[in-house]
Amino acid sequence: MDKSQKNLLIVVGVILGCLLLAGFSLLIAGGIWIAYQHLDQRILTGPSRSTLLENEFLFYTSQGYKAGVFLKEEAPGARILLIVSNESLPHPLSQKLIQALRDGYQGEVVMDSITTNSASELEPLYLTMKATDFDAVVKRHPDCGIVISTIGLPSDSSWLTDAVSAEERPQLLLMGLPAGPMPGLYEAVQNDRLSGLIMPNPNGLYDVPAPKDPLAAFDIRHVLITRKNVADYKTLLALF
Repeated sequence: MDKSQKNLLIVVGVILGCLLLAGFSLLIAGGIWIAYQHLDQRILTGPSRSTLLENEFLFYTSQGYKAGVFLKEEAPGARILLIVSNESLPHPLSQKLIQALRDGYQGEVVMDSITTNSASELEPLYLTMKATDFDAVVKRHPDCGIVISTIGLPSDSSWLTDAVSAEERPQLLLMGLPAGPMPGLYEAVQNDRLSGLIMPNPNGLYDVPAPKDPLAAFDIRHVLITRKNVADYKTLLALF
């Protein structure tokens, strides 16, 4: 791999990952595609372009497979709702993500998006969505016992508090760094209000090819935080 290919791999990997120090995640598909479109096209030229992008897509969609395998053990036989941004819904990468989730869970998965009343399309979704927006999507799928959000939770959400009882709440898993401050993540995982949280691996590698095994690919770039290992990530979660 020459220097230009290595630089491209790192750029794309960082884009598809999360801005850890800032506490933001680039949301799936829509965010990824927007960022991709604004890259210097002189970088994204040459025969290696599609190969490198496909490599990053394999790393990205490994999150869906890992989540499916985990949830199959935790709550087999349920129906899963995958929540994405409105812009991400039609993107092919979203379809790859949901298929990876289906393959891991070996069950039914549906995908829906958040719509807000914001007048500005340029504002980040985490700033504009409200608890009523998020809850409206969940209520459209009352038969889903598991909810996976790729866009975090609204700042006024009560899902991570005792305001929503265990009987009322589907199992919740967050995929990607919280988009903006989200106090109480550690306690929410520890107390089972949050079944799991997928975040970038603090020791992730970018200058490597994605293994064909999605679980191996996942371990290179991501971590799944659950009640069993949340104590190991207490310092990391305190950043949010």
